[in-house]
Amino acid sequence: MVQMAVVNFIILRKRGDLRLSICTLMLMPFYRYATQVFRFIALLQNAMQYTPYSRISMSISRREAGADVPPLPPMIHGRVDWKTVWQPGVTSSSTGVVDEITRIANAHAGRWKTEEDSIRGPNVMRAYVVAKKLETHISAHGFPRNKSAKAALDDVFISLRNRVNAMTGVGNPFALVEALDLVAARGMMSFVDAGGLKATTLENLGEIAALLDSAGYPKTHSKVKGSRELVVVASEMVGRLC
Repeated sequence: MVQMAVVNFIILRKRGDLRLSICTLMLMPFYRYATQVFRFIALLQNAMQYTPYSRISMSISRREAGADVPPLPPMIHGRVDWKTVWQPGVTSSSTGVVDEITRIANAHAGRWKTEEDSIRGPNVMRAYVVAKKLETHISAHGFPRNKSAKAALDDVFISLRNRVNAMTGVGNPFALVEALDLVAARGMMSFVDAGGLKATTLENLGEIAALLDSAGYPKTHSKVKGSRELVVVASEMVGRLC
């Protein structure tokens, strides 16, 4: 109250347009305490109004239909990585390729280098399948003609191939890539044709980036950091093309 009076009558003594009335000064302390009381009453009302007093019965099927419950993710060797339950780009058109990659991942159970790779690897494998289809598509049309952009895209394709190879270390290390190449060569769509070569390339590079992110590795992890950065560089270079 004293501070308000000093500011109002001394500091603002020459600014009549800014000074407060005596009535305002007298009511201000009561206003401050009143807002705290009103806030407490509002919080209490919300707690009483929105807290159910009895158990709400709802079937699991209804909760799944309403997206309250996450969908069941693909099981890899009986284990689920609950950090990556939500799979980007899994639509009815790409379900076939996801199922096939899950089958391939299970078939390579004894050849993963680490347990973490066996859980997170399938999304990196999906990213490789998309990259392989993109590589085949743009190569058939001679895109891009710009050497720098082409080199950037080649770096992405080579990097993803190396990432997949690096996840397996027993037996034939190239068997996994060879199996994925067969998936990419078949008609199961995990590839977006946006109508133009530039748009298609950018769309699928975005899908590759999303799959690498959803693998659940930390963004600084050596198994995704390099590939992720190459995808960003390639997207920028392709985006500059006319």
